[in-house]
Amino acid sequence: MAHIFKTHMDLVSTDRRYAKGAKKRLKIIDEIMAMRPCNRREKLHFQALKIWLGGDLWKVSKALDELLEKFPTDILALWMGHQIDFYLGDSKNIRDRIASCIPYWDPEHPLYSFVMGMYSFGLEEAHEFEKAEDVGMAALESNPEDVWSIHAVAHALEMLGRFDRGADFMENRLHDWSEINFLVSHNAIHTILYRLEQGQLDRCVQLFDTFVLPKCEKKPALLGLVDGSSALWRLFLEDVDVGDRWLELANHWHPSADQAFYSFNDVHAMMAFVASGDDKAADAMIDTLNAYIVAPSNQAESNYGVTRDVGLPICHALKSYGRKEYAKVVDMLVPIRDQVIRFGGSHAQRDVIERTLLEAGLRSSSKSLTEMLLSERLAQRPNSIYNLAKLG
Repeated sequence: MAHIFKTHMDLVSTDRRYAKGAKKRLKIIDEIMAMRPCNRREKLHFQALKIWLGGDLWKVSKALDELLEKFPTDILALWMGHQIDFYLGDSKNIRDRIASCIPYWDPEHPLYSFVMGMYSFGLEEAHEFEKAEDVGMAALESNPEDVWSIHAVAHALEMLGRFDRGADFMENRLHDWSEINFLVSHNAIHTILYRLEQGQLDRCVQLFDTFVLPKCEKKPALLGLVDGSSALWRLFLEDVDVGDRWLELANHWHPSADQAFYSFNDVHAMMAFVASGDDKAADAMIDTLNAYIVAPSNQAESNYGVTRDVGLPICHALKSYGRKEYAKVVDMLVPIRDQVIRFGGSHAQRDVIERTLLEAGLRSSSKSLTEMLLSERLAQRPNSIYNLAKLG
């Protein structure tokens, strides 16, 4: 199980470099299983990992469902399934997978709050925002340092348009989420999103420098790079000068820019290359993705169709935005608006693409389109300062 756990961690990283390590670990696991009998749980994990290494995330999801039917209190399978649902943009299963297992969990179990934190996030992604807030806050009552529950409540409050409350919530709990853990940069991004709504750009930059891309960080994880691009691109859309931060971020992206492993990452890398003016890297990214989708051996991977239908068009649109070809951006993004969920992420993360489309529409004088987009946004969050500002 130790090797199984580490293999899950390698694959959930969405980093092809770690996936190569997972292949070696699966061989070790296979050798161990040949030397002694293994139990049913170990076998089911091993089967799911072999599928995952092959790249078909939908089949991995089903394999983990099967495992959880037999072992609903397997926290590793539950956690990995939750992540897979997130990567697939499966907003129904990200809620229902957790909901189906909750009755088997003892509320006194030391990991119960983490299960409820996952459920809170699943509820938020399934548009049950009020319930998501309530469940997340209840989880935090028993475990204030549960960073996933903090993250879930942050999502819920943003979707509810409670920006001032969300900013206070994140700032008051800064000590709980900012200690060493995998979600530091991501929870910092949520705090930044609230501060952006309040127009507190200085605080946004301070949070970015302290928690998203600190100077002492030599090799940020891909999640940190994604978070960095997500925050800075919103400022780029507003023509905010962030100094050399884009160049620094782009330099961090370079070693992993040729992976074509998870389309969500590719899109955020392209943001860094476009905003930093690195045309060579942007062109190389396009070439990499084109090569990926013409290789027949990649067609079995879930990422293949997503890259072809969503990731590559968005990368082209971002490149056009950098060249101020706003009408082209509109032409490329409008046809795939309803497909963006396929490359995963959350409502909040995918909103960066919606903002790109809105800004391109405004700058290309696409009046009917921008009126439609703004009407949609105001219907969802009528008190958003960002939305109201675009009305002018």
